[in-house]
Amino acid sequence: MKLDKSDTEKRQKNVINVAAACNQKCIFCSGYPETEIDISKVKSLVDAAEKEVFFQGGEPTLQPELVNLIRYAKQKGKKVTLVTNGLRLSYLKYTESLFNAGLDQVFFAFHAPNDKLNDFLSSHNSSFDNKVQALKNIIGLNQAHKVRLVYLINKHNQHDILNFVRFINQNFKGIGSIEFKLIQSLGNAEANISLFPSIEEFAKELNEAILLAKKYGLKIQTNGIPLCYLGDNFNSAIEYYMKTHEMKNLSGRIFIEKCANCSIKKYCMGYRSDYLKIISGKQ
Repeated sequence: MKLDKSDTEKRQKNVINVAAACNQKCIFCSGYPETEIDISKVKSLVDAAEKEVFFQGGEPTLQPELVNLIRYAKQKGKKVTLVTNGLRLSYLKYTESLFNAGLDQVFFAFHAPNDKLNDFLSSHNSSFDNKVQALKNIIGLNQAHKVRLVYLINKHNQHDILNFVRFINQNFKGIGSIEFKLIQSLGNAEANISLFPSIEEFAKELNEAILLAKKYGLKIQTNGIPLCYLGDNFNSAIEYYMKTHEMKNLSGRIFIEKCANCSIKKYCMGYRSDYLKIISGKQ
């Protein structure tokens, strides 16, 4: 799993590729580096990072030195987040070793509430079962509060958002949060615009999911959704958090004509420009 452009722009110096390969072939994958990873360079990037590091790939758990890299980063006083598809966390001892090394947070890609859809999206026949076991392992280690599940909204799973919230609540108590992120025009997705839904198609269900999650005590965040689509839930947006914490606007965001008189515009970053280009091209 790899952070997308919006993430890397706001955390540019802190995002570090630690593995060049991946054990999934997600149909919307943003791509991964083809070159070999130099551990000494990784350590120098850790040294230069401010306060926190995000280890990604490819798939970072394929890096044999990952445990040592986490330990190294912690020795340097950094907060460590693992950006992962979660498959290798299905091995309990391995998962335990990551947390014992000092892992602070896990961004865990999980895009469907059932095996058929999940395995289709990831092009991996046992992806769903591995992810389920991984979350059970994390819960068993009392580390569930450190997990942010990342659900990439696309044409195939846009109407399973509500089911996903129900699925997580029923099976994985204590999970820290769920981030519903709109697919971006990167890697495989860039060549397949049919993957892109119109926000209007899933906005109602997304809001219902946020309200249901609140009843369950689940924290929800959205990413890439203009605040006007979120109604009274607009404070769930990552963009709202960034605006109210005086963080720099994400690049590639624009306001359109209908945004001119919006009452919550000051808290919003507008639309992603790649989304507007793709949606307008499909109409």
